[in-house]
Amino acid sequence: MTNDQRYGFNFSNNLKLLRETYCLSTTELAHALGFKYNSTISEFERGKNTPSFATLINLANFFGVTIDCKRKINRWI
Repeated sequence: MTNDQRYGFNFSNNLKLLRETYCLSTTELAHALGFKYNSTISEFERGKNTPSFATLINLANFFGVTIDCKRKINRWI
């Protein structure tokens, strides 16, 4: 299951777009979020790895955006 399927929106592309909009490298974003390696961010952007919910919250807070969980929650009900 890809990140996009898991979260119900185009997470990978949105993350890359936000990062590039803020003129950040994967290394800069990784360090800002406390990750040791920039490959973590690269894997999120390519859909090869899935961030934890805590990481999603940290990303949202860092970029000043919200997480749209409503679609996912509606599928559980």
